[in-house]
Amino acid sequence: MRDDGLLAEVLMALGKAELIEQILVDERKKYRDKMIVLGATEGRRVYINPMHNKRRHDVVATLIHEGVHRARPTWKELGVRRAEKRLMRKVNDDIADSIYRVYRKAVKRLRGVREL
Repeated sequence: MRDDGLLAEVLMALGKAELIEQILVDERKKYRDKMIVLGATEGRRVYINPMHNKRRHDVVATLIHEGVHRARPTWKELGVRRAEKRLMRKVNDDIADSIYRVYRKAVKRLRGVREL
């Protein structure tokens, strides 16, 4: 299935990325006076916001989302979100555990707030 190939591409793209955990804010994304940013991709770096990714499932979903951005940089946000949802339905507990373990070993934690 096409999603299996995309999932493999996403995981490869994440494997080549520098994973960074840092608080992220974006003034353009205000919602009820909160700047909701779950993650971001800038060049080789994939940022994960620990303020909004507290559960394993949330971290894995954000990683998959940002991995789609890396694997398909020309896709618009709506296409990335749809792909994330499809791929997350394919990710069973064993795959999610593996992704999360690799993330925890590879992630760098940075202090301060990154403004996007």
